[in-house]
Amino acid sequence: MSKKAQNKYKREISDRIRKFGNQLKSNGLIQANKPFEDAANQCLNGLLPEVKGVNIDKANSWGYELSNVIINVPKPKKSKGIFPQGTIIKTLAISTKIIGNYTRNDYVEDPFAHLEFNLIIKGDFKGQEMIACWHLDRHLENKGDNDPNDLHPTYHMQYGGKKLKLPNDNYGTHVVLETPRLLHLPLDGILGVDFVLGNFLGEQRKELCSKKPYWQCIKASQDSIWRPFIHAFAKRWDAYNPLNYNWEVEKICPQLVKISK
Repeated sequence: MSKKAQNKYKREISDRIRKFGNQLKSNGLIQANKPFEDAANQCLNGLLPEVKGVNIDKANSWGYELSNVIINVPKPKKSKGIFPQGTIIKTLAISTKIIGNYTRNDYVEDPFAHLEFNLIIKGDFKGQEMIACWHLDRHLENKGDNDPNDLHPTYHMQYGGKKLKLPNDNYGTHVVLETPRLLHLPLDGILGVDFVLGNFLGEQRKELCSKKPYWQCIKASQDSIWRPFIHAFAKRWDAYNPLNYNWEVEKICPQLVKISK
């Protein structure tokens, strides 16, 4: 991709991030859109987030970091499925770190070189702060990842994190394990926020989806990120496709058995 095309690519993503943040603020879902402004400027200026243990082709990458986006919970929200019962959700905090590749519409390849998505939910139970955490990662390939007993989907969602602690190691009858790595569609900053709203503030998301700037941003991210992901899976069962491929579906989903040629 030429330098001119790369700049156009970054500018489109930057404009999308800024427009998305403005719409969230207009609808009262966030207090300030500074995290989105900072992320948009970082993407446009080409300063990549710092990550460890990942080889990045900096000359051919774009990226941004969306830090500590606090979603306003309109009113104390109780859930039927929440424990301890009576806990009230107060804040939803989202952060992402993205380094992407310049992808083409006629090619199926991994859109990211690095991806982190973190969600921290804080609530209150009788004056005690309660915390729940989820994270989605792009897996770093290491020796032994092809072991069928240890599945590492390229993009996986897990519950838990270092923020979770139980007082005095009192676990009651609950056994705490390293949670399974659940195969998940990749989420950039925009799709990550939409994911959170859809799962915890569905009414507010429904209203946002009626706003053109919001659904346009969602659609653009889905087209550029989820299209190659879905095409990689479809290729396994449908040999005909005019697109070129360099994304092996067995890496995306190692649970798939390899087909002998």
